[in-house]
Amino acid sequence: MAPLSLTHQHLPGMSVIAIAGEVDKTNSAELADYVERIRRPRDHVIFDLAELTFLDSSGLHVLLSCARTCADDDADVHLAAAQGSPARLLHVTGVDVRLPTYVTTEHAIATVLATRTS
Repeated sequence: MAPLSLTHQHLPGMSVIAIAGEVDKTNSAELADYVERIRRPRDHVIFDLAELTFLDSSGLHVLLSCARTCADDDADVHLAAAQGSPARLLHVTGVDVRLPTYVTTEHAIATVLATRTS
């Protein structure tokens, strides 16, 4: 199993969280705790999934829980750069339709910045 690695950066009106490695039931609580700790109220959250190699239903639950929390703050969760099996899971479950999804993290950031200034 590829170890889970989490990093983030705060930009105006958003928190960008990069997830690398694998997320499953053994470490999804670590992801949930991390998101809760670094997410600022009313910030949009962009999950950079470019280096995510595996995602199971427990990790998907974390993403969707974050989306519910963000919605309570009039913010959104955006998914960026998913590929391979994580992208397939997002597609099969319909999450890629429910949450804004982008080919690149840069595109997600630009979209959030544009919506905040309009």
